[in-house]
Amino acid sequence: MTHRTAIAHGIWLTDRDVELIAEAGATVIHNVVSNHRLCSGIAPIRQLMDAGVNIALGSDGMSSNDSFNMFDVLKMAGQVHSVTHPDYSRYPRAKDVLKWATYGGARSALLQDQVGAIAPGMKAYLVLYDLNSTSFIPRGDLPIHLVYAEHGQSIGKVFINGKLVVADGTVLTVDESALLAEIQDLLREYEAERAEIYRQAERLLPAIEAIYQKAMAQPLPIERFTRIEKG
Repeated sequence: MTHRTAIAHGIWLTDRDVELIAEAGATVIHNVVSNHRLCSGIAPIRQLMDAGVNIALGSDGMSSNDSFNMFDVLKMAGQVHSVTHPDYSRYPRAKDVLKWATYGGARSALLQDQVGAIAPGMKAYLVLYDLNSTSFIPRGDLPIHLVYAEHGQSIGKVFINGKLVVADGTVLTVDESALLAEIQDLLREYEAERAEIYRQAERLLPAIEAIYQKAMAQPLPIERFTRIEKG
């Protein structure tokens, strides 16, 4: 493991694992929406933060019913860790989540000297927001608005390396309607293949379920589920 290592999810990490990740300068990519959809547990983000580990945000895509809207990922990343510890001063703040979404992502790809911040010498990767939208009025702390209220509807313009690619909600580099129509046509061809994949998965399900239950019954020194005890 080195500074080039990016660990997806990073949920079931021991204390020693966290130490090794920090020592190597590696990154943990927090796929929080996917983790909830797949019942994978909650990553020890506060522990990773305390150790100085670089954190980025990710999405597993539609295969796990995850969201391609990264604002959903930002919002959940900002909310979920408030139920893991009673000390509210330890919760990640909106500014922390924005750092994961910007610098953290750039650092995970070893591009932190080029993108991930607005600064002299950096490439012009910019998103401009309409602050007169409902996500920002009444206007207070802008990081809080971006993480907890915005869903992309306030985006006015997007620049990639200085080139305008989105204006007034319209992608300028791709015909979105034609692209979506093409995808819909291709999906019709894929239906039979997908049905066969599901049939194969159903045959494997009993064995996978048995392995899962056996693994979950093993005593571990760490716990990544928030459990509610009866009684």
